[in-house]
Amino acid sequence: MAIAPSRFAGEDAFLRQMDFTADLCLASEPRDPRSPVRLPGQLAMQKKRQAERDGVTLHTGIDEKLAALAARLGVPPLA
Repeated sequence: MAIAPSRFAGEDAFLRQMDFTADLCLASEPRDPRSPVRLPGQLAMQKKRQAERDGVTLHTGIDEKLAALAARLGVPPLA
């Protein structure tokens, strides 16, 4: 489903309301204090930034499989 905020109250009003709603959600008291309230996609974005910063751990043996694939395709293996 897609909406066009310009057809309603306008983009500025839409963004202001979305910010207000997000702030209310994030300020809510969580059921479990060890698990704070998050917005949809917030954890995924955090993990993406961490992976971009620190890299990712590949499954054991994947480097050999990638090297074999590179050899089969005749391209240099990844560094």
